[in-house]
Amino acid sequence: MRLIGKLHSGLLVLLCFIVVQSVTAQPGFNMHIDTEGPSRRANNIINHNDTLYFSGPQRELGGLQDIFFASADSNGQLLFLETVSDTGSSHLAMDRTATITRNRNGNFLVVGTPISRPGNLLFKFSSFGELLWRQEYFPPSGVNTTFVRRLIELKDGYMIGATYSFSGSNSRRMAVIRTDREGNELWRKVYGDSQIRQFLVEMIVLENGNILLSGGNSSLILNPLEATWSQSQFYIIDTAGNVLDSWQSEIDQESTVVSLNEVEDGFIYATYHREYIPQKRIVIRRPRLVRRKWDFSEVWRLEVSNMPADHFFRQIYHLADGNHLAVGTVFFPGEEDRSCVFKFTPDGEILWTTCTRVPGYGHESNSYELVGVTELSSGSIVVSGTHDRPGDPRKNIAWLVKMDADGCITDSLCLPVSVTEEVSLTTGLSTYPNPATDRVTFELTGSGGDKPVSIGIHDAMGRSLHRHSWEPGSDQYEWDATAFSPGIYFYRLQFENGEMISGKVILLR
Repeated sequence: MRLIGKLHSGLLVLLCFIVVQSVTAQPGFNMHIDTEGPSRRANNIINHNDTLYFSGPQRELGGLQDIFFASADSNGQLLFLETVSDTGSSHLAMDRTATITRNRNGNFLVVGTPISRPGNLLFKFSSFGELLWRQEYFPPSGVNTTFVRRLIELKDGYMIGATYSFSGSNSRRMAVIRTDREGNELWRKVYGDSQIRQFLVEMIVLENGNILLSGGNSSLILNPLEATWSQSQFYIIDTAGNVLDSWQSEIDQESTVVSLNEVEDGFIYATYHREYIPQKRIVIRRPRLVRRKWDFSEVWRLEVSNMPADHFFRQIYHLADGNHLAVGTVFFPGEEDRSCVFKFTPDGEILWTTCTRVPGYGHESNSYELVGVTELSSGSIVVSGTHDRPGDPRKNIAWLVKMDADGCITDSLCLPVSVTEEVSLTTGLSTYPNPATDRVTFELTGSGGDKPVSIGIHDAMGRSLHRHSWEPGSDQYEWDATAFSPGIYFYRLQFENGEMISGKVILLR
C-alpha cells in the first residue's frame, strides 16, 4: 500500500543501487556520477533512442565553476562528460531547470549564464559531446543580472527565454531572444510591468506555431513577508514576438508556473500555493497541478500535498501513455529532504507516488533534489538531480535514478511506505484476497474518523476503469472484478479531508 497525500520523515522508500542484465525488463538504478571528480549538479535530462543526455554546473575545489554536458546509456553507464569554461574567466551558472534541447539535426543546445557580467550563453554540442559553437547575448543598458532557463527550436532558428533584473530596483521582467540557426541574434523583446518582479520559467511551442510563455509575478517589496504576494503569469506570442493574449491568476491564488505540458484543448502546469506561517514568520510552498483551456478557464486543480514543509515541483513530463509525471522536492528544516515523483492522469488523478533518497548516506547528507525527468522506450523512467556529500567541504554529487513505469526499481524493492503518527490520516485500508480471482474486498482499519468519499480502479496505463462512491457509515466495499482480465490494477481511496490511499491489486484466473 502507498500513502499519497502527506509525507514526512517517517516515510521510507528503499531504493538501492542495482544493475540487472535483462532484455524484457529494464534494469533500475540509483547511482552517483563520478563521485571522485569535481563538485557537480545534474540538472535537466533528455533521452534520444534510449541514450540519456544531461548537463549542469561543475566546479573544481578552488577553481571556477564551469558547465558540463554528459551522456549515459540506459543502464546508467557514462558514455562521455565534457566541460566548457567561460572565455572571460567568470564562473558559469545554470538554473536547476535549464533546458537541454536536441535540434532537428541531432545536435544539442545548452544554455547558461556568466556570473560576473550580465548576459546569456548558448552552447551547441554534437551527440558525441564536441563543442561546435558558443554564442553570448548581452542585455540592454540598465540590466544588472540575467537568468536564462529555456530554449525552443523554431523552423528557422531558436528562441531563448530569460529573466532580466534591472539596476537600482527589485524589478524583473521576462525577455525573449530570437536567433537564427547559428545562434546569431535577430531581435529581442521584453515583457511585463516594471513595477513588479516578473519571472520567465517555462516556454513551449504550441501546435499552431505560437509560443506560450509562463512564469510568475511578485511584489517589489520583499519584507515583511506578510506583505508580499505572487501570482502566475502567461503570454501567448507569435514567432515575431507580438503578444496575442495574456492572463494572470488572482493574487495569491497560485504562484509561479514552474513547468508546463500542452494537452488537448489546453495545458497542464505545475505551480504552488504560498502560505505564510505567522508563528514561524516563514512562507512555505505547497505544490499544485492545474489544467486550463486555451481561454485560461480552469478545468481542474489538484492540491498535491498539505505537508508542513516547503514542497514544490521542478518539472512535469508528458508520458507516452498519455499520463504525466511531476518531479519535486520536500524540504524539512533540520531533517532529510525527500525527492518525489508523482504520476497523474490528464484528469488530475494521482496514480502513484515514489520518494527517493541517495543510498549510502545517512541523516548527515540531508540535501537531495531531483529536478529532471525523461522516459525510455520501455516505459522506464529516469530522473536526474543532485545530493550533497558530507565532508569538508561538502560536495555536490550528480545523481540519476531509474525506475519502472510503476515507480519501482524492482518488484522486490517496491515496498510499502510506513506512516508515522505525524501523518494526520489515522484510518488504514486492508485489501483481500490479493491476489484475487473474482472479487476484492476493501476494508477500513484503525480507529480514525477519516471519512472515505470514493474508490477508483485504474489499469497500468492510468485509464479509469471503475469508480464507486463510498457509502456513509460503511467500513468496506466489495469490488466485483469478474468482468476484468487477469493482470495488475491500481486502486485509490479518497477521503473527505483530501487524503488518499493507493495500492496494487493482482487478478488471477
